[in-house]
Amino acid sequence: MTTQVRGNRDLIKAMNRSLILNTLRREGHLSRTQLTEISGLSVGAVSQITNELLDSKWLLEVGEGDYTGGRRQMLLRLGACLGVTLHIIHPTGFPFSRKELKRGGLDYLDVAQFIEHDSYAHFDSHRRSSGRRLVLLTTKASQSAYAASYRDDDILMVGRESAGVPAEIADGADLRIRIPMLPERRSLNVAVAASLILGEALRQTGRFETLT
Repeated sequence: MTTQVRGNRDLIKAMNRSLILNTLRREGHLSRTQLTEISGLSVGAVSQITNELLDSKWLLEVGEGDYTGGRRQMLLRLGACLGVTLHIIHPTGFPFSRKELKRGGLDYLDVAQFIEHDSYAHFDSHRRSSGRRLVLLTTKASQSAYAASYRDDDILMVGRESAGVPAEIADGADLRIRIPMLPERRSLNVAVAASLILGEALRQTGRFETLT
């Protein structure tokens, strides 16, 4: 009986894996959210299977946002609600413009504050001329994000979940931090990770006291 149950589970997982791969072949680039909606699978199933496909190199994660919502909108909404300006560094790897955001139905677009930079060099020049510190959130850091001291004008940077940021950008960061996690876990969703550390930075700098 146990063997039969296990066999059924393996078959279902293989069918779900095939469904995701066929959906991507048919539709092209999709976010996990879109895969969940199109395939009808649960969020947990899609996340587990896509992570396995990424690890086995069957899939390549090419961007941090999706075309109708996803992480870019989560981060913009986060900034809008907490009064934080986002810096968008091009090329982004996904469509980013007010037109695209409106098409995606972002209801916080009118109050979200963001600055676009043509390149990392432009962004780096901008933040250095303002005397602002670059704080990079990366799984490769040794310092816990909760052991760090934050400044009111820090800029928190997050990279791609699959690859982080290029080495030369990481080397130029003033502070590199990581979120403590259980061993053998890949990483958190970048929007979730940014929310955690932004919350800690706002708490330390007293910014929550200005919110209602």
